Amino acid sequence: LSRLLCILPAPIRLFPERFVICGSGPMAARGMRDVADLDLLVTEEVCALASSLGFAPPVQSRDENYGDMGGEERLLQFVTPEGKIDLFQRSPRQDFTFQRQVERGVDRLEVLLAGLAREVFQFQNLHDVLAIKLDVILAGRPSAPKHVKDLVPLAAKIAEETAPSVASFRDL
Repeated sequence: LSRLLCILPAPIRLFPERFVICGSGPMAARGMRDVADLDLLVTEEVCALASSLGFAPPVQSRDENYGDMGGEERLLQFVTPEGKIDLFQRSPRQDFTFQRQVERGVDRLEVLLAGLAREVFQFQNLHDVLAIKLDVILAGRPSAPKHVKDLVPLAAKIAEETAPSVASFRDL
């Protein structure tokens, strides 16, 4: 994740309040798995800025993993030898725009970038990551098998993060 965030152009990375890291990025931020690419749910302003920085529409406009959901398209893509960054204005669930995700709640997590500095980014909350992965699996999309293996660790992490502590029971 750190490697991919480092290739995100600084003019975008400097305004983390204008994008939400989604897909498997929230799992990577918690050390649950590695990611091969970075998916960002972005504002219109970030799209305009990214376009001026060399992001371009993907060669294939429909993503093989999301295309059968009806309407999702990667808006822009940035590919380098170090990795790929996809920008979306809607996530695979139609109701997830940038603003809607912020309203539903995001997790602000600190990430160590290339061992040099720590920066705070907004991540899609794990409940929404789990819901989207279930949608992918239930739709029978080609990417479903890779999402199945994430279900148990995701559910366990959600339970761990939301379980009441022993101290909270003492206050009762």
